[in-house]
Amino acid sequence: MGGHCIPVDPVYLTHWARTGGTPLRLVELSQEVNAGMPAHVVRRAEYLLNERGSALREARVLLVGVTYKRNSTDLRATPAAAIVQLMRQSGAGVTYHDPFVDTWAPGGEPVKRSVDALAAAADADLTILVQDHDSVPLDRLPEYARLLLDTRGRLRGTCAHQL
Repeated sequence: MGGHCIPVDPVYLTHWARTGGTPLRLVELSQEVNAGMPAHVVRRAEYLLNERGSALREARVLLVGVTYKRNSTDLRATPAAAIVQLMRQSGAGVTYHDPFVDTWAPGGEPVKRSVDALAAAADADLTILVQDHDSVPLDRLPEYARLLLDTRGRLRGTCAHQL
């Protein structure tokens, strides 16, 4: 269900509603929240690293799952692209693991791919679960990751920090 049109369609809806004199404030607010989520993820990551005495500036960060939709190759409108750009602006080194994406260059700048999610998580200062693909060993990720941020709510009851 869903796809890249989900965050786009409300833009048209709110435009036409305003044109017709009936603003849809709740829809507009939800758009603002969605647009701000990548920055929220980066702030949360920075907070978690700081709690451990580390800085985002020199951290090695692994993003697990970078597609827009679960179990898909679709990278259109993926929030992972904004997360990478914000992480890089903060000075972090970013790699990714995604079984559906062989190469990835958000903003034209390639991101190094890790083929083995568990080995990459063990090597990273922070692992962020961005998309929960079925073929990623999510149940084992908490044992390997030094620090784990779960943006999907799939790792509740483990050592993973929730968004």
